[in-house]
Amino acid sequence: MFTKFWSRLSLKAGNDKKSVKEEPRAEHWSDPDERIVLLELPVRTQATHRKENGVGRVAWGVWSSYLKPDSYSNGKRSSVDAWTTVLVSLVLTLVLINDMNTYGKVRPRWANSTNRIYFNASDLVSQEVEVNPPMNVAVYYEALCPDSRHFVMKQLTPAYKKLKDIIELHLVPYGKASTLEKNGKFTFDCQHGPVECQANMVHACVTNIVKDQTKQLSIVHCMIDKNMQPLVAGQKCVESHKERWVDVENCVNSDQGASILKHMGDMTHNLKPKVSFIPTITIDGSQDDQKHVLQDFHKVLCRRFKGPKQPSC
Repeated sequence: MFTKFWSRLSLKAGNDKKSVKEEPRAEHWSDPDERIVLLELPVRTQATHRKENGVGRVAWGVWSSYLKPDSYSNGKRSSVDAWTTVLVSLVLTLVLINDMNTYGKVRPRWANSTNRIYFNASDLVSQEVEVNPPMNVAVYYEALCPDSRHFVMKQLTPAYKKLKDIIELHLVPYGKASTLEKNGKFTFDCQHGPVECQANMVHACVTNIVKDQTKQLSIVHCMIDKNMQPLVAGQKCVESHKERWVDVENCVNSDQGASILKHMGDMTHNLKPKVSFIPTITIDGSQDDQKHVLQDFHKVLCRRFKGPKQPSC
């Protein structure tokens, strides 16, 4: 934007090599200190035109040494020199802007400390989701006990299939047996005789070798249905679930099986209150409400679970 233009240049077309004429400059300034802006570039450069002793003098910011006053007063400056001046001024302006940005003289508005954006760490932390642990269910039973058989097949298996995501299951085949130790060897006396002791040991080895609790329960369910021949039933049920019977058989016929069954006995004897009926079921260590547990195990589990209501409930 030009407030006052101190000279007008007119370039006449033709090949007569006429020079650019400069019309006379106005020497009668109403205010000797009046200032005009010659060029408005990205960096403002003010030109001061003062009338001093009848001679016009131009002071151009950082380029005052380059643009001499007499170069405009003699009226002989060529168009090439004029364009050279403009280009040089533009280059110097760009260099100056670059230096100011490089050395931090010019900072974008968002870089001001007053406009910085701060985040609270709490805003970046997602809301905690409450997770309810599964219920710890332990079933203390005997392999040949009719009540144990009924509970496993009619209550435990159906309830587990519906609520397995909220159940941590532990099967403890021992019941009202007793453990004898002689010469470092364990022997057992079971409520339904020696066959039950063998069947209990097969069950105990299955629970130790088969780690998947869903498959573990399925094998026990299969065996307890017809368990009078523990080894025959065990092999059939284990192999039908794609597990290695030889591993279970070796466990039953070694000290490992006796040691596992002895551990099952210790767990049973450590119950408080003491076992008075088989099967006994604990939910998170509690033996409360055994009557309803044996009659409608699924309903009791739904009522005891502290988490979200399950679809089958």
